[in-house]
Amino acid sequence: MQPRFYASAAALVVPVFLSGAASAQTSGASTPPTETGMQREAAQSDGMQLGEIIVTANRRSENVQKVAATISVIGGESLNSSGITRSNEISQVVPNVTISSTYSNTNPRIFIRGVGTADFNPNAASPVGVYIDDVYIASTNAIAFNLFDVQRVEVLSGPQGTLYGRNTTAGAIKYFSKMPTDRLSGDITVRGGNLDDAFVEAALSGPLAGDALTGRVAFTAERRDGYMVNRLTGKDTGNDIRTWAGRGILKWEPSSDWRFVLNVHGGRSNPHTATFKSRGTLTATGQSCSLEAQRAYECYDVLGYRDTPDLRSNAINRVGREIIENYGGLPVDRQGFRLGKAEQHHGLQQGPSYPGRGYG
Repeated sequence: MQPRFYASAAALVVPVFLSGAASAQTSGASTPPTETGMQREAAQSDGMQLGEIIVTANRRSENVQKVAATISVIGGESLNSSGITRSNEISQVVPNVTISSTYSNTNPRIFIRGVGTADFNPNAASPVGVYIDDVYIASTNAIAFNLFDVQRVEVLSGPQGTLYGRNTTAGAIKYFSKMPTDRLSGDITVRGGNLDDAFVEAALSGPLAGDALTGRVAFTAERRDGYMVNRLTGKDTGNDIRTWAGRGILKWEPSSDWRFVLNVHGGRSNPHTATFKSRGTLTATGQSCSLEAQRAYECYDVLGYRDTPDLRSNAINRVGREIIENYGGLPVDRQGFRLGKAEQHHGLQQGPSYPGRGYG
């Protein structure tokens, strides 16, 4: 893969990882024993320490140090500075988490501490529970989505069945969106790179009717060509990006005891399916090839075809597309407990994929 160069307006922040009860300390507290020497020196030289980190791993807001579970937390600013824009990329910054996919962007397989499922059937349940704003996402095709305007991501390792029910034997991953603010604010991030990569993310938040009613809207879109060249058409193909997503949140707080939130979101991903290169196992006379010859693409398949050793090109006579549409909404809730059953609806359309190759 060629190196990618970006010009971004996102701020650089140091990601924070937490494990177990040892984590960040409030201002004036002693340095936790799990901090590295570099972190201690940086904190002392700057004259400041990490602030309090609030999580909801136990279904209530509390200091992460009081959570009796192994938990990793990364903030939205750290995700932006790391260039992470999709949910299946968080394994790059969260320890003990592995996310892979058989296809381009759909049906990811999540492993926490090596526990997960290798079944690529989209109807198979994953032992890792995925939650968006505390709503469980059941379909494995719907857990690959755009990460934008995110407040934080919490990753709980180990069985979480007591609080989260079934399908959390390996752990749980929780994504939280940024809430509306009582002051007008906004931000935008734009970047570009090779392969005609173009990315934009924007958000606008502020009051709508005094301080009681506030709202927030956010949007993201990205387009990038594939990194392989189809020799039959001369066009880039394979693992390209065609995606967009949006979210709108209304928050009404008539008093300090009541808070009503409505969250509506949607998005679409329409990339080409992942392409492949054919690697034969036979010689021109039909004998078995050596392993070295197979790796050098010097062998033929049963149809007499031999691909070139160029890893950035192939010959595909038809390339499929994956079409994924997700949409949903969170109903009204009261601060402290849920008034009704939260429902999230996801529509999925996966287009036909016909990988093949051309001969000639």
